[in-house]
Amino acid sequence: MLFVEGQYVVPHEFTAGTMNMFNNVSHRRMTLRNPDPNQFAMWEFLNAGSTFQQQPAIESWPGVSLLEVDPNPGTDGRVVIGHEVTDLGNGTWHYEYAIYNMNFDGAIGAFSVPIPPGVTVTNIGFHAPPNHAPELHALNPTNDPWSVSLANEAITWRTEPFATNEQANAIRYGTMYNFRFDADTPPTTVQATMETFKVVQPVGLSLLGPSPLSAPVIVHGAEAVGFASHTFGGYIDPRGESSNGVDPDRGINTITVRFNQEVRSIGGGPISAGSFTVRQTGAGTPPQVLAVSTADGKTVRVRFNRILALGEWTTIEAHVENLAGTAIENAGDQGPGVLEPDRIDLGFLPGDVTQDGLVSPADLIRYRQILAGTYSPPVGLEGDFADTDRDGTVLPADLIAFRQLLAGTGAATRSWLLATMNNPQP
Repeated sequence: MLFVEGQYVVPHEFTAGTMNMFNNVSHRRMTLRNPDPNQFAMWEFLNAGSTFQQQPAIESWPGVSLLEVDPNPGTDGRVVIGHEVTDLGNGTWHYEYAIYNMNFDGAIGAFSVPIPPGVTVTNIGFHAPPNHAPELHALNPTNDPWSVSLANEAITWRTEPFATNEQANAIRYGTMYNFRFDADTPPTTVQATMETFKVVQPVGLSLLGPSPLSAPVIVHGAEAVGFASHTFGGYIDPRGESSNGVDPDRGINTITVRFNQEVRSIGGGPISAGSFTVRQTGAGTPPQVLAVSTADGKTVRVRFNRILALGEWTTIEAHVENLAGTAIENAGDQGPGVLEPDRIDLGFLPGDVTQDGLVSPADLIRYRQILAGTYSPPVGLEGDFADTDRDGTVLPADLIAFRQLLAGTGAATRSWLLATMNNPQP
Protein backbone atom coordinates (compact mmCIF):
# COMPACT_ATOMS: atom_id res chain seq x y z
CA MET A 1 0.00 0.00 0.00
CA LEU A 2 1.31 3.44 -0.91
CA PHE A 3 0.07 6.91 -1.66
CA VAL A 4 0.70 8.74 -4.91
CA GLU A 5 0.67 12.51 -4.88
CA GLY A 6 0.31 14.96 -7.74
CA GLN A 7 0.64 18.71 -7.86
CA TYR A 8 -0.38 21.27 -10.46
CA VAL A 9 2.24 23.97 -10.89
CA VAL A 10 0.51 27.08 -12.19
CA PRO A 11 2.86 30.08 -12.41
CA HIS A 12 0.23 32.81 -12.49
CA GLU A 13 -1.20 31.65 -9.12
CA PHE A 14 2.05 32.72 -7.46
CA THR A 15 1.16 36.37 -6.99
CA ALA A 16 2.23 38.39 -3.99
CA GLY A 17 -0.78 39.01 -1.80
CA THR A 18 -2.83 36.30 -3.53
CA MET A 19 -0.74 33.11 -3.21
CA ASN A 20 -3.51 30.89 -4.58
CA MET A 21 -1.32 27.78 -4.91
CA PHE A 22 -2.04 25.94 -1.65
CA ASN A 23 -4.90 23.87 -3.10
CA ASN A 24 -2.99 22.33 -5.99
CA VAL A 25 -1.93 19.04 -4.33
CA SER A 26 -4.04 15.87 -4.31
CA HIS A 27 -3.27 12.24 -3.55
CA ARG A 28 -4.66 8.75 -3.97
CA ARG A 29 -4.09 5.43 -2.24
CA MET A 30 -2.70 2.74 -4.53
CA THR A 31 -1.28 -0.76 -4.54
CA LEU A 32 1.65 -2.18 -6.46
CA ARG A 33 1.49 -5.37 -8.51
CA ASN A 34 4.22 -7.13 -10.41
CA PRO A 35 2.53 -8.87 -13.35
CA ASP A 36 5.72 -10.68 -14.38
CA PRO A 37 7.94 -12.10 -11.61
CA ASN A 38 10.73 -12.44 -14.17
CA GLN A 39 10.70 -8.71 -14.73
CA PHE A 40 11.41 -7.28 -11.29
CA ALA A 41 11.49 -3.68 -12.51
CA MET A 42 8.03 -3.95 -14.06
CA TRP A 43 5.25 -2.83 -11.72
CA GLU A 44 1.67 -1.79 -12.13
CA PHE A 45 0.03 0.91 -10.02
CA LEU A 46 -3.55 -0.02 -9.12
CA ASN A 47 -6.08 2.38 -7.67
CA ALA A 48 -7.15 1.50 -4.13
CA GLY A 49 -9.50 4.38 -3.51
CA SER A 50 -10.73 7.72 -4.76
CA THR A 51 -8.62 10.87 -5.01
CA PHE A 52 -8.29 13.06 -1.93
CA GLN A 53 -8.56 16.38 -3.69
CA GLN A 54 -6.62 19.43 -2.57
CA GLN A 55 -4.94 17.42 0.21
CA PRO A 56 -1.27 16.40 0.37
CA ALA A 57 -0.54 12.72 1.04
CA ILE A 58 0.80 13.44 4.54
CA GLU A 59 -2.81 14.01 5.62
CA SER A 60 -3.44 10.25 5.26
CA TRP A 61 -0.97 9.42 8.02
CA PRO A 62 -3.21 7.82 10.72
CA GLY A 63 -3.08 9.60 14.05
CA VAL A 64 -0.69 12.28 12.88
CA SER A 65 -0.74 15.85 14.18
CA LEU A 66 -0.12 18.33 11.38
CA LEU A 67 1.30 21.82 11.48
CA GLU A 68 1.19 24.11 8.44
CA VAL A 69 3.99 26.66 8.26
CA ASP A 70 4.55 29.48 5.80
CA PRO A 71 8.16 30.57 6.50
CA ASN A 72 7.87 33.65 4.32
CA PRO A 73 4.14 34.46 4.21
CA GLY A 74 2.94 36.11 1.02
CA THR A 75 6.21 35.61 -0.86
CA ASP A 76 6.93 31.85 -0.84
CA GLY A 77 5.26 28.50 -0.36
CA ARG A 78 4.22 26.18 2.48
CA VAL A 79 5.79 23.45 4.62
CA VAL A 80 3.72 20.85 6.50
CA ILE A 81 5.16 19.10 9.57
CA GLY A 82 3.66 15.86 10.81
CA HIS A 83 4.48 14.41 14.20
CA GLU A 84 3.37 11.40 16.21
CA VAL A 85 4.50 9.88 19.52
CA THR A 86 4.04 6.20 20.43
CA ASP A 87 4.31 4.76 23.93
CA LEU A 88 6.54 1.69 23.56
CA GLY A 89 5.40 0.32 26.91
CA ASN A 90 8.88 -0.14 28.35
CA GLY A 91 9.45 3.29 29.81
CA THR A 92 10.37 4.82 26.44
CA TRP A 93 8.45 6.69 23.74
CA HIS A 94 9.03 6.79 19.99
CA TYR A 95 9.07 10.26 18.43
CA GLU A 96 8.44 10.46 14.69
CA TYR A 97 8.53 13.63 12.58
CA ALA A 98 7.96 14.26 8.87
CA ILE A 99 8.75 17.53 7.12
CA TYR A 100 6.90 17.89 3.84
CA ASN A 101 7.85 20.76 1.56
CA MET A 102 4.73 21.39 -0.46
CA ASN A 103 5.97 24.33 -2.52
CA PHE A 104 8.47 26.33 -0.51
CA ASP A 105 11.29 27.39 -2.84
CA GLY A 106 13.58 28.41 0.03
CA ALA A 107 13.89 24.70 1.03
CA ILE A 108 14.66 23.34 4.48
CA GLY A 109 18.21 22.68 5.69
CA ALA A 110 17.98 21.80 9.41
CA PHE A 111 15.55 20.47 12.02
CA SER A 112 15.97 20.53 15.80
CA VAL A 113 13.97 19.18 18.77
CA PRO A 114 14.82 20.21 22.36
CA ILE A 115 16.03 17.41 24.66
CA PRO A 116 15.90 18.26 28.39
CA PRO A 117 18.96 17.52 30.54
CA GLY A 118 19.26 13.91 31.61
CA VAL A 119 16.80 12.55 29.04
CA THR A 120 18.23 9.51 27.22
CA VAL A 121 17.80 9.42 23.44
CA THR A 122 18.27 6.20 21.44
CA ASN A 123 17.41 4.72 18.02
CA ILE A 124 18.02 7.96 16.16
CA GLY A 125 16.93 7.75 12.52
CA PHE A 126 16.72 9.77 9.32
CA HIS A 127 15.17 9.02 5.93
CA ALA A 128 15.15 10.96 2.68
CA PRO A 129 13.92 9.87 -0.75
CA PRO A 130 16.74 9.56 -3.29
CA ASN A 131 17.25 12.48 -5.61
CA HIS A 132 17.35 11.77 -9.33
CA ALA A 133 20.54 10.76 -11.08
CA PRO A 134 22.64 13.67 -12.37
CA GLU A 135 21.25 15.32 -15.49
CA LEU A 136 22.81 17.84 -17.82
CA HIS A 137 21.63 21.43 -17.34
CA ALA A 138 19.58 20.49 -14.24
CA LEU A 139 19.71 20.95 -10.51
CA ASN A 140 21.51 17.84 -9.22
CA PRO A 141 21.28 17.73 -5.42
CA THR A 142 23.32 15.16 -3.52
CA ASN A 143 21.97 12.18 -1.61
CA ASP A 144 24.22 12.71 1.39
CA PRO A 145 22.38 11.92 4.66
CA TRP A 146 21.97 14.75 7.10
CA SER A 147 24.33 14.91 10.05
CA VAL A 148 22.84 14.53 13.52
CA SER A 149 24.11 15.85 16.84
CA LEU A 150 23.02 15.79 20.48
CA ALA A 151 24.30 19.05 21.93
CA ASN A 152 23.09 22.19 23.66
CA GLU A 153 20.02 20.35 25.01
CA ALA A 154 18.71 19.49 21.55
CA ILE A 155 18.89 16.87 18.84
CA THR A 156 19.64 18.51 15.51
CA TRP A 157 19.75 17.17 11.98
CA ARG A 158 21.21 19.33 9.19
CA THR A 159 22.52 19.20 5.66
CA GLU A 160 25.43 21.19 4.27
CA PRO A 161 24.85 24.94 4.25
CA PHE A 162 23.75 26.57 1.01
CA ALA A 163 26.79 28.83 1.20
CA THR A 164 29.03 25.76 1.11
CA ASN A 165 27.13 23.60 -1.35
CA GLU A 166 24.14 24.87 -3.29
CA GLN A 167 23.44 21.26 -4.35
CA ALA A 168 23.24 19.97 -0.76
CA ASN A 169 20.50 17.49 0.12
CA ALA A 170 17.92 20.00 1.40
CA ILE A 171 14.17 19.35 1.62
CA ARG A 172 13.09 20.82 -1.66
CA TYR A 173 9.79 21.47 -3.38
CA GLY A 174 7.46 18.44 -3.37
CA THR A 175 9.51 16.14 -1.08
CA MET A 176 9.22 14.81 2.47
CA TYR A 177 11.99 13.77 4.90
CA ASN A 178 11.59 11.78 8.12
CA PHE A 179 13.31 12.16 11.50
CA ARG A 180 12.92 9.87 14.52
CA PHE A 181 14.27 8.83 17.91
CA ASP A 182 13.23 7.14 21.16
CA ALA A 183 13.38 8.90 24.53
CA ASP A 184 12.75 7.87 28.12
CA THR A 185 10.25 10.60 28.99
CA PRO A 186 6.66 11.07 27.77
CA PRO A 187 5.67 13.80 25.31
CA THR A 188 4.84 17.39 26.00
CA THR A 189 4.52 20.44 23.75
CA VAL A 190 7.96 21.87 22.96
CA GLN A 191 9.35 24.62 20.77
CA ALA A 192 11.22 22.85 17.97
CA THR A 193 13.03 24.67 15.17
CA MET A 194 13.62 24.23 11.46
CA GLU A 195 15.94 26.35 9.36
CA THR A 196 15.36 27.47 5.80
CA PHE A 197 18.12 26.52 3.38
CA LYS A 198 18.80 29.18 0.74
CA VAL A 199 18.63 32.01 3.25
CA VAL A 200 19.19 30.71 6.76
CA GLN A 201 16.18 31.63 8.86
CA PRO A 202 15.03 29.79 12.02
CA VAL A 203 11.34 28.96 12.12
CA GLY A 204 9.74 28.03 15.44
CA LEU A 205 7.50 24.96 15.54
CA SER A 206 5.12 23.97 18.34
CA LEU A 207 5.43 20.16 18.33
CA LEU A 208 5.44 17.20 20.70
CA GLY A 209 8.83 16.40 22.18
CA PRO A 210 10.29 14.75 25.28
CA SER A 211 9.21 16.26 28.59
CA PRO A 212 11.73 17.18 31.29
CA LEU A 213 12.67 14.50 33.77
CA SER A 214 10.25 14.18 36.64
CA ALA A 215 11.55 13.90 40.17
CA PRO A 216 13.43 10.62 40.70
CA VAL A 217 11.83 7.86 42.76
CA ILE A 218 13.00 4.61 44.30
CA VAL A 219 11.76 1.64 42.28
CA HIS A 220 10.72 -1.02 44.76
CA GLY A 221 11.25 -4.69 43.99
CA ALA A 222 8.54 -6.97 42.67
CA GLU A 223 7.55 -10.62 42.50
CA ALA A 224 10.28 -13.06 41.47
CA VAL A 225 13.03 -10.45 41.97
CA GLY A 226 15.47 -11.29 44.75
CA PHE A 227 15.85 -8.86 47.61
CA ALA A 228 19.63 -8.96 47.28
CA SER A 229 19.41 -7.42 43.80
CA HIS A 230 16.37 -5.18 44.22
CA THR A 231 15.29 -3.90 47.65
CA PHE A 232 11.60 -3.44 48.42
CA GLY A 233 10.10 -1.41 51.23
CA GLY A 234 8.21 -3.01 54.12
CA TYR A 235 10.19 -6.25 53.97
CA ILE A 236 10.71 -8.04 57.29
CA ASP A 237 13.70 -10.37 57.11
CA PRO A 238 12.42 -13.67 58.62
CA ARG A 239 15.62 -15.68 58.24
CA GLY A 240 18.06 -16.82 60.90
CA GLU A 241 19.93 -14.33 63.07
CA SER A 242 22.88 -16.38 64.31
CA SER A 243 25.48 -18.88 63.19
CA ASN A 244 26.23 -20.25 66.66
CA GLY A 245 23.15 -19.69 68.78
CA VAL A 246 24.89 -16.98 70.81
CA ASP A 247 25.84 -14.06 68.60
CA PRO A 248 23.30 -12.30 66.34
CA ASP A 249 25.83 -12.19 63.49
CA ARG A 250 23.55 -12.90 60.54
CA GLY A 251 21.28 -10.45 58.79
CA ILE A 252 21.11 -7.69 56.21
CA ASN A 253 24.08 -5.34 56.12
CA THR A 254 23.96 -4.41 52.42
CA ILE A 255 21.03 -3.43 50.21
CA THR A 256 20.58 -2.48 46.55
CA VAL A 257 18.49 0.63 45.91
CA ARG A 258 17.22 1.20 42.40
CA PHE A 259 16.04 4.56 41.07
CA ASN A 260 13.90 5.11 37.99
CA GLN A 261 16.58 7.31 36.42
CA GLU A 262 20.18 8.34 36.87
CA VAL A 263 20.69 10.32 40.07
CA ARG A 264 23.41 12.28 41.81
CA SER A 265 23.92 13.91 45.18
CA ILE A 266 21.89 17.01 45.98
CA GLY A 267 23.67 20.00 44.44
CA GLY A 268 25.59 17.81 42.01
CA GLY A 269 28.43 15.39 42.37
CA PRO A 270 28.43 11.60 42.51
CA ILE A 271 26.37 9.49 44.89
CA SER A 272 28.17 9.04 48.21
CA ALA A 273 27.56 7.74 51.71
CA GLY A 274 26.25 11.21 52.52
CA SER A 275 23.45 10.72 49.98
CA PHE A 276 21.66 8.47 52.49
CA THR A 277 20.55 8.81 56.08
CA VAL A 278 19.54 5.88 58.29
CA ARG A 279 17.02 5.90 61.13
CA GLN A 280 15.87 3.13 63.42
CA THR A 281 12.87 2.65 65.69
CA GLY A 282 13.60 2.12 69.38
CA ALA A 283 16.33 3.65 71.49
CA GLY A 284 19.35 2.02 69.81
CA THR A 285 21.85 3.67 67.52
CA PRO A 286 20.94 3.03 63.87
CA PRO A 287 23.43 1.43 61.48
CA GLN A 288 25.65 3.83 59.57
CA VAL A 289 26.37 3.88 55.85
CA LEU A 290 29.96 2.80 55.30
CA ALA A 291 30.12 2.96 51.52
CA VAL A 292 28.05 3.15 48.35
CA SER A 293 28.82 2.07 44.81
CA THR A 294 27.08 2.38 41.46
CA ALA A 295 27.92 1.51 37.88
CA ASP A 296 25.13 3.34 36.10
CA GLY A 297 23.84 6.00 38.49
CA LYS A 298 20.50 4.17 38.79
CA THR A 299 21.38 1.07 40.83
CA VAL A 300 23.17 1.90 44.08
CA ARG A 301 24.67 -0.63 46.46
CA VAL A 302 24.56 0.65 50.06
CA ARG A 303 26.69 -1.05 52.75
CA PHE A 304 26.19 -0.53 56.51
CA ASN A 305 28.58 -0.93 59.41
CA ARG A 306 26.45 -3.72 60.91
CA ILE A 307 23.36 -5.83 60.36
CA LEU A 308 19.88 -4.42 60.93
CA ALA A 309 18.61 -4.38 64.52
CA LEU A 310 16.43 -7.31 65.61
CA GLY A 311 12.79 -6.45 66.24
CA GLU A 312 13.16 -2.91 64.91
CA TRP A 313 12.44 -1.05 61.70
CA THR A 314 15.34 0.59 59.86
CA THR A 315 14.59 3.40 57.40
CA ILE A 316 17.09 4.24 54.66
CA GLU A 317 16.31 7.64 53.18
CA ALA A 318 17.84 8.90 49.91
CA HIS A 319 18.84 12.52 49.36
CA VAL A 320 19.42 12.69 45.61
CA GLU A 321 18.44 14.62 42.50
CA ASN A 322 18.24 13.80 38.81
CA LEU A 323 20.60 15.16 36.18
CA ALA A 324 18.29 18.13 35.65
CA GLY A 325 18.66 19.09 39.32
CA THR A 326 15.16 18.00 40.39
CA ALA A 327 15.31 16.54 43.90
CA ILE A 328 13.59 13.36 44.99
CA GLU A 329 10.30 14.01 46.78
CA ASN A 330 10.39 13.86 50.58
CA ALA A 331 6.81 13.08 51.58
CA GLY A 332 7.74 11.83 55.04
CA ASP A 333 6.98 8.47 56.60
CA GLN A 334 3.80 7.02 55.10
CA GLY A 335 3.37 3.87 57.18
CA PRO A 336 2.67 0.28 56.09
CA GLY A 337 1.62 -0.51 52.54
CA VAL A 338 3.01 2.64 50.92
CA LEU A 339 5.97 2.41 48.56
CA GLU A 340 7.60 5.69 49.47
CA PRO A 341 9.49 7.59 46.75
CA ASP A 342 12.60 8.44 48.77
CA ARG A 343 12.95 5.74 51.43
CA ILE A 344 12.96 2.04 52.22
CA ASP A 345 11.67 0.60 55.52
CA LEU A 346 13.21 -2.75 56.52
CA GLY A 347 12.45 -4.93 59.53
CA PHE A 348 14.20 -7.95 61.04
CA LEU A 349 12.12 -10.57 62.87
CA PRO A 350 13.29 -14.19 62.53
CA GLY A 351 10.38 -16.49 61.73
CA ASP A 352 7.96 -13.82 60.46
CA VAL A 353 7.31 -15.39 57.07
CA THR A 354 3.80 -13.89 56.85
CA GLN A 355 5.29 -10.39 57.25
CA ASP A 356 2.66 -9.30 59.77
CA GLY A 357 5.04 -8.36 62.60
CA LEU A 358 4.17 -11.45 64.72
CA VAL A 359 5.77 -14.90 64.76
CA SER A 360 2.97 -17.46 65.10
CA PRO A 361 2.04 -20.98 63.95
CA ALA A 362 0.71 -19.35 60.78
CA ASP A 363 4.31 -18.65 59.82
CA LEU A 364 5.15 -22.36 59.88
CA ILE A 365 2.13 -23.03 57.65
CA ARG A 366 3.22 -20.32 55.22
CA TYR A 367 6.79 -21.66 55.30
CA ARG A 368 5.58 -25.12 54.32
CA GLN A 369 3.49 -23.62 51.51
CA ILE A 370 6.58 -21.92 50.10
CA LEU A 371 8.56 -25.18 50.25
CA ALA A 372 5.68 -27.06 48.59
CA GLY A 373 5.36 -24.47 45.83
CA THR A 374 1.73 -23.71 46.67
CA TYR A 375 2.48 -20.10 47.64
CA SER A 376 4.58 -17.47 45.91
CA PRO A 377 5.52 -14.34 47.86
CA PRO A 378 4.02 -11.14 46.37
CA VAL A 379 7.53 -9.66 46.30
CA GLY A 380 10.95 -11.24 46.32
CA LEU A 381 12.05 -14.83 45.84
CA GLU A 382 11.23 -17.88 47.93
CA GLY A 383 14.77 -17.78 49.35
CA ASP A 384 14.16 -14.35 50.84
CA PHE A 385 11.68 -16.04 53.18
CA ALA A 386 12.70 -19.70 53.34
CA ASP A 387 16.51 -19.74 53.19
CA THR A 388 16.78 -19.84 56.99
CA ASP A 389 20.52 -20.49 57.17
CA ARG A 390 21.27 -17.90 54.43
CA ASP A 391 23.47 -20.23 52.35
CA GLY A 392 21.77 -19.31 49.06
CA THR A 393 19.67 -22.45 48.67
CA VAL A 394 16.41 -23.71 50.17
CA LEU A 395 16.90 -27.27 51.45
CA PRO A 396 15.24 -29.56 54.01
CA ALA A 397 17.87 -28.36 56.49
CA ASP A 398 16.26 -24.91 56.30
CA LEU A 399 12.97 -26.32 57.61
CA ILE A 400 14.83 -27.85 60.56
CA ALA A 401 16.55 -24.51 61.20
CA PHE A 402 13.20 -22.72 60.95
CA ARG A 403 11.66 -25.00 63.58
CA GLN A 404 14.68 -24.29 65.79
CA LEU A 405 14.05 -20.56 65.38
CA LEU A 406 10.56 -21.00 66.74
CA ALA A 407 11.77 -23.19 69.63
CA GLY A 408 14.96 -21.28 70.45
CA THR A 409 17.22 -24.29 69.84
CA GLY A 410 20.11 -24.96 67.48
CA ALA A 411 21.53 -21.77 66.01
CA ALA A 412 18.71 -19.58 67.37
CA THR A 413 19.59 -17.03 70.05
CA ARG A 414 16.14 -17.34 71.62
CA SER A 415 12.65 -18.71 71.00
CA TRP A 416 11.07 -16.47 68.38
CA LEU A 417 7.59 -17.97 68.60
CA LEU A 418 5.10 -15.20 69.55
CA ALA A 419 7.82 -12.53 69.16
CA THR A 420 6.70 -9.23 67.68
CA MET A 421 8.26 -6.16 66.16
CA ASN A 422 9.03 -3.72 68.96
CA ASN A 423 7.52 -0.75 67.12
CA PRO A 424 5.18 -0.16 64.19
CA GLN A 425 6.53 0.52 60.71
CA PRO A 426 7.28 4.24 60.22
